[in-house]
Amino acid sequence: DLSHTPLRRQKYLFDVSMLSDKEELVGAELRLFRQAPSAPWGPPAGPLHVQLFPCLSPLLLDARTLD
Repeated sequence: DLSHTPLRRQKYLFDVSMLSDKEELVGAELRLFRQAPSAPWGPPAGPLHVQLFPCLSPLLLDARTLD
């Protein structure tokens, strides 16, 4: 089970606190690309589960499962 190994569970933090007070962030985009399995006969990759949290907060803003 690789569900909790570094290859399967990763966190990405995006700190926008350094933006100028005169600028307004109106949108952001995150693109995720999956690497093809090295062994074509191995098990297919399962769905990707993405969770969105504010930095340093346990409040879940959104969660989606992607194919």
